[in-house]
Amino acid sequence: MGGSLNLDQREAIASAWTRQGIDYLHQPQGASLSIPWFEAAINLRSHFPLDQNRGYRYGLAAGWMNRGEALAQLGGEENLKESIRSFDHAIEQLPYLPVEERIEFRQRHIIAWSNRGITLLQQGQNLNEAVRSFQNAHSFLFEELPDFFFLKIGIETNLATAQFQSSGDQYQAETQARAILLFVEPYESTDFRLTEISLKARHLFCLSIGYQADSQRHTSPISSDRISEVTDVLEKGIHLALHWKNQGNDSFLPWAQTLFCFGLQFYRVYLPQFLAEFVTEFLKEEALPGSPSLDQLILESLRMAESTLYHQSSQKNLAAENIASTQSLIERYHDLALVRKQYEVKIGLFP
Repeated sequence: MGGSLNLDQREAIASAWTRQGIDYLHQPQGASLSIPWFEAAINLRSHFPLDQNRGYRYGLAAGWMNRGEALAQLGGEENLKESIRSFDHAIEQLPYLPVEERIEFRQRHIIAWSNRGITLLQQGQNLNEAVRSFQNAHSFLFEELPDFFFLKIGIETNLATAQFQSSGDQYQAETQARAILLFVEPYESTDFRLTEISLKARHLFCLSIGYQADSQRHTSPISSDRISEVTDVLEKGIHLALHWKNQGNDSFLPWAQTLFCFGLQFYRVYLPQFLAEFVTEFLKEEALPGSPSLDQLILESLRMAESTLYHQSSQKNLAAENIASTQSLIERYHDLALVRKQYEVKIGLFP
C-alpha cells in the first residue's frame, strides 16, 4: 500500500488511524483497543522523510505520546515500563521541533515531559527521573500559552508530589501544597481540570502534615489547630469529588476514596472520638465505592479507635478526674461500637 500512495495520502491515513485510536482511548475500557491504531500510525510515519517536514515528526511524536498514555491507563508494571519507553521515543523527536517556531511545538515538549513524569510517579520506582521530567516540562512554560494557568499549576502540583516522595521533605511539601490550594480553591468546583489538581494538592498537604505529626508524636504532639486544618482540607476534598459525582462525573471518586482512607487513619490516631461520625457521613447512601480491602480498613480503624477510647475512659474513670469528660468518652466509645457492629452486619460478617 505504502508504495502506491504519495506522502500526503499516507499522512492522511496515519492521521485517520490516530483519530480512531483517540476515539477508543476516550471510551471506558478503550485503552487496549486504541493501542493497535496508534502503533499502525507510528509504523507508517516512521518511514516518512522526517527531515523534509517537521509536521511528520510532530505527528510521530504524537503517536508515541498517545501510545504512552494508553499504556499508562492500562497500568501494571510491564505496561508502565512500556509507557515510559513510548514517551522517551516521543521526546527523541522533540529537539527537531523548535519551540520558537510554533506554539504547538512548545506544547508538545510540555505535554511529553509532563506525561512521562506522571507515569514515573505512577510507577513509583524512579522518582528523581519524575522530578527531572516535571522540571523539564516547567522550563517550556510561558504566559502566552493557551491554558497557561492550568498547565503551570498542574505541573507544579505533580513536581511537588514527586519531590516529596523522592526527598521526604514534609515542610517543603506543605508549603507547596498550601500555595497550590490558594490558587485553585476559587475554581475547583467549577473547572474539572483544576479539581484534580486540588485533590492532588489536598492529599499532598494531608500527607505532609501527617508525616510531621507522626515523626514528632512523642516529643511535640500535633496541636488541635493543625488537626482541625487537616480534617477540614481532607473532608472538603471528599465533598468536592462527590459534588462532581452528583454532576454525573465519577472520575474523581478514586481521589475521594484515597482521602477517605487517609481520614480513617488520621481520625483513628488523633481524633478517635469522632471516627464514627466521619465514617457514617461518607458511607451514607453509598457515596463512596466499596471494596473488600476498604471494608477491612474501615473495620480495623473502628476497632482500634474503640480500643483507644476504652482505655482512655477506663483511665479517667479510675482517676475520677472529670465525670463529664469520662461520660463523654464512654458515649463516644458506645457510638463507635454501634457503628462497627452495623458495618459488620452491612458487609455480611454477621446476620
